[in-house]
Parts: sequence; structure tokens; C-alpha cells
Amino acid sequence: MNEKVGVFQQETMLLGLCLIPLFLFFNTVTIITLRKQAISINELTAIFNSSSDGIIYVNASGKICKANNVALKIFGYTSREFRRLEIEDLLDSALRSKHRVLRSGFMSEEQSRSLNGSDSKVHGVKKDGSKVELSIAITAKKLGNEMIGICVIKDLTAINTLQQHSESDHLTEISNRRHFDYILNKELNRVLRNQREASLLLIDIDNFKQLNDGYGHLAGDKALKQVAEFLVLQSRESDYVCRWGGDEFAIFCPELLSTEAVIFAERLRKSFETLTENDEHPLTLSIGIAGTSLVQPLTSINLLDSADKAVYQAKQMGKNQVVNFQDIFDAKVEMSNI
Repeated sequence: MNEKVGVFQQETMLLGLCLIPLFLFFNTVTIITLRKQAISINELTAIFNSSSDGIIYVNASGKICKANNVALKIFGYTSREFRRLEIEDLLDSALRSKHRVLRSGFMSEEQSRSLNGSDSKVHGVKKDGSKVELSIAITAKKLGNEMIGICVIKDLTAINTLQQHSESDHLTEISNRRHFDYILNKELNRVLRNQREASLLLIDIDNFKQLNDGYGHLAGDKALKQVAEFLVLQSRESDYVCRWGGDEFAIFCPELLSTEAVIFAERLRKSFETLTENDEHPLTLSIGIAGTSLVQPLTSINLLDSADKAVYQAKQMGKNQVVNFQDIFDAKVEMSNI
């Protein structure tokens, strides 16, 4: 009996000795596997956070599961705070209920959509309550048995700032000539398409060179800013005001006949003369007008040339004048009929 017990103990010891290496082997394999998984997770996290765009993914109920560092920065939350939110918490409160319905429908199947704000601006709400304009690409994807939503978000603040700088005159902060050329061509296409009328005003500051030469560039800059501010305040919201170059400004007025533009221009001329008459350096404006109905073929070059001829005649007539190109055209027709 004792002999059998001894044999059993020996066999148990041998089995243990055999199992220990196997245990160590599988334990080592497990550790290596876990380590590899940890490395993969770290690599994915590093890739996730290296994106220049914000990335947020949510579950089917809209709860935020994870967000990268850029998304946290855009909205001003910490990672822990973000995971307590639903995606609707990043929207204006008035839009949240509607968005929940839209999200539920969108995540019913795998699909993608881009919201770039081309037709209407897309805004997110930051932690401090301020709004930020965004470009968003959203994807609904099935992972296992669950649908998730992936949002790729770009903060348009810097892009809009750069665009604004590229379109604005650095001194007066109104549209520059490059942007005005774009607007003018687009608006003239609309005039032709809809068979409507519009008018262009070219505005020249009288005796600006003498002001600049006699009192310095600071005085000249001040005058340019003053004229720009005045023209913007006096114009309609639908009008486009720009610094055309040097001491010249332009206003494009959609849906305004040249006869109506003359009334507008006279009001500008008289109001500005009154505004500056008590200044140390009083200023006046010469204004030329060209209506789209008279310019054939209707191109931006022809329209600008007509307005330029009108403002040149205003200067020749003694400055501080308004001239409509229609009058120049009519005078030529009358002369040709003599």
C-alpha cells in the first residue's frame, strides 16, 4: 500500500514538473499576446490623435464613446467630460431634438454624408457656450452587432480667417479688388440669367494726392478708412462695397436702375461733403455710374470701363460731381444724329 502511494506521489511530481513548463509557456504566450495588443492599441491611439481633424465616435444611442485630442480642443472638454455627453450636447439646444431623429434614421444603415456648410453654415457649441463653424463628415458603420457613428470634424475658424484676409483690403477692411472681381462676375451672370438690372458706382476721392503729399500718408490712410466706413454705412445690405485701388472705391448695386443709382450717388456725395466740411482737410467725392442695361455686351470689363468714363467726366466737370454714363451715351447719340 505504501509502495502504491509512493508511486502515485512520484507520478504526481512528474506530472507537475511537466505541467510547469507548459504553464510557463502558455503564460509567456499570453503575456506576449497582451503586450502586442497593448502596442497595437497604443499605435492606434497615436494614429487617432495624430489627425489634424477632430474625430468622435458614438454608439447607436448617440453617446460619445471616444474622441481624439483635436476634437477635445475644438470643443474645450476633457476626455472624461466628453464621455459623459451625447453628440447632441455639441449642438445648439434648439436643434437637439430634431438631430436625434435624424441621427436615428441615419444610423439605421451603413452610409456616409458630408456637411461642409456650402449652403448653410454648420455650427457646434463649445463647453463655454460659444459657437464654432465646422465642416463635418459623418459615417454610420456596423461593428459586430452594433452600429456606431464616426464624425470627422474640421474647425473652419482659421480657414475663414485666412479667406477673409485674402478677400479684404488690409487698410479699410472692406472687399479688395480681387474679391470684387469675383463678386461682379457672379452678379452679372445673375443679371443676365434673370434679365434684371443693376448699377455700378465708381467713386474717386477728390484731391487725394494733394492730401497725401501735403499732410503725409497717415492723413491719407485716415481719409481712406473714413470713406470706406461711410460707404458701407450708407449702402444697402445687398450692395457690394470695395476698395477698387488707390483712392478709388466701387459699389455694385443689384436691382438698382441707373436713374435710381443717380439719386443714391447724389445722396452719398452731399452727405459726405457735409460730413467733412468742418474737418481740417475737407473731402469731396466724384462718382461715375454705369447701368447694366446700357452696356453691350454685358461684361465686367465693359461695365467698369463705362463707369470709369463717367467718373472721369465728373472730374473734368470740376469734381464733387455725379455723372451717369447714360448721359454720355445719349450725348454721343445726339451728336451722331446731327
